[in-house]
Amino acid sequence: MNTIESEDDLRKICTFCAEIKKQEQYNLYCEMFGKQINYRYILKETEHFLVIPPAGSFVPGYLEIIPKEHVPSFGKLSSKLDEELTCLRILVEDWIKKYYSKYVIYFEHGSANFKNRGGSTSDHAHLHIVPVPKYVDLAPSLFRDFNPIKIIDFSAIHEQVKNGNPYLLYTHHDNIMYICDASNAKSQYFRRETLIQLGLEELWDWKTNLGRENIMKTIEMSEKYAF
Repeated sequence: MNTIESEDDLRKICTFCAEIKKQEQYNLYCEMFGKQINYRYILKETEHFLVIPPAGSFVPGYLEIIPKEHVPSFGKLSSKLDEELTCLRILVEDWIKKYYSKYVIYFEHGSANFKNRGGSTSDHAHLHIVPVPKYVDLAPSLFRDFNPIKIIDFSAIHEQVKNGNPYLLYTHHDNIMYICDASNAKSQYFRRETLIQLGLEELWDWKTNLGRENIMKTIEMSEKYAF
């Protein structure tokens, strides 16, 4: 049995790292689809990031941006990568709007470290970008449960983790971005709240609702209409 005592231990068994390196061991896509997936899950790649359809996709067109560097949150990445991240996020959002829905939200459970996760179930940063109906708005829930503030770009997330504090990052489809301290956030907070609004709250745990069919639909759409 593996004993997890450090971030180095987690890096060795990180499914995102395995997916980035195209390794079969610890690769969740290979576990879900077998070798025949042939790394088709990598839909877009830049110098420092990948775009993939996440395990737990509850709708087609649901995507994640992940950094190639193993860090617990985007706040832990160098601020020098903020521009590349922003450009990629806009590209992904525009693609989703063109082929799925003109209403898109994105969010992150920003871990401060592998013990203080802020509701994240992974120790590798990932930014969720989700097509939703117009009525889906997580801001009221965020204000009900936390003390969010409006921010204008990704620079604020770096400040949040400097003192070891996890965060929740949310941007509504009106492009207003919020951040708040997430020390008491429950696991998969944003996923739960989104699914409640969609009337699909029974799907809240991605580990038991992997969304294989939705993942393949997204992969096939990206192969037909590339980024």
